Amino acid sequence: MAGIEDTIERAEKFTEYYGTRKKRATERLSNTPEGYTHFAIVGLNADSDYYGIPDIGFIRKVEEPPDIVELSSAINQQDLARVLSRYSPRIRYELSIRKNLGENERFHIDIAHSLVSLIKIKTLTEILVPAAADYSWSTISSLDDGSCVVFLVEDIPIPTLGRETIKINASDVLWATGHLKSFFDLYYGGGTFRIASEALCTHHHAPNLRLILAHLWAGVESLFDIDQELRFRLACYIPTILEERGIARHSLFKEVLKSYDVRCKAVHGADIPDKKLHEHIQFVKRILSLLLCKSLELGRVLKKAEIEKLVFE
Repeated sequence: MAGIEDTIERAEKFTEYYGTRKKRATERLSNTPEGYTHFAIVGLNADSDYYGIPDIGFIRKVEEPPDIVELSSAINQQDLARVLSRYSPRIRYELSIRKNLGENERFHIDIAHSLVSLIKIKTLTEILVPAAADYSWSTISSLDDGSCVVFLVEDIPIPTLGRETIKINASDVLWATGHLKSFFDLYYGGGTFRIASEALCTHHHAPNLRLILAHLWAGVESLFDIDQELRFRLACYIPTILEERGIARHSLFKEVLKSYDVRCKAVHGADIPDKKLHEHIQFVKRILSLLLCKSLELGRVLKKAEIEKLVFE
């Protein structure tokens, strides 16, 4: 009898636990606007629970993201529920984008990708957007009829997040919103900006430090039309774009030369301590971020002739 009583007690606690969560999620659902797609964000650290993005949507903190039991009931796809359950405990924020932003039904998805990329570029925060849903991730626990539509965005089996704790703020979101058109034109217009952007935004998913460093340098190199004397020209061009003529430019010239030497040793298997690799990863991340920000502010990637003119002026 004791075994049966224990089973009944556990069942009652189970029912009470999920019943209470469902009730709270239902209350939140009544206060959630309709007509949005909600992109789950893993790894985001922010100084506020809410950031409005005029005419587009908002970033909002997620309360009680759904677990595997609630996901299984809400979306009625067991395989997808299991995939999402890897991420759901770490979903702390969501980016909610209006669905009716453009004639193309994918347009609002591209807007979400652009905003997340811009935040990564500006702040160097390492975040992941595993999935999107037509219900807020704070309200999915209210559903038990399989009516929630979810699709995967970035499914990384073993995401490497949080090497650094970077907290975003309202000015970062404002900067991303202000450069949305520039990013959209450069990224979806084809060209080297897209390669560089993806290198920076996905580098942290590479399996080891050497590949991360190579990944980032590939992004830097893609921004320059160089077919010979690559090391020296990069060391000349990068400081020319980022620093005024003088001591700071010369100092960056020497830093770029040194870092590129480490990159070459790393990809050719030389013995390099992890601490040194990590230091150079941080350096190249910062350089690539600044170069991308410069292109976004100009609305274009500087051409070789423009850079050479700046070098010799």
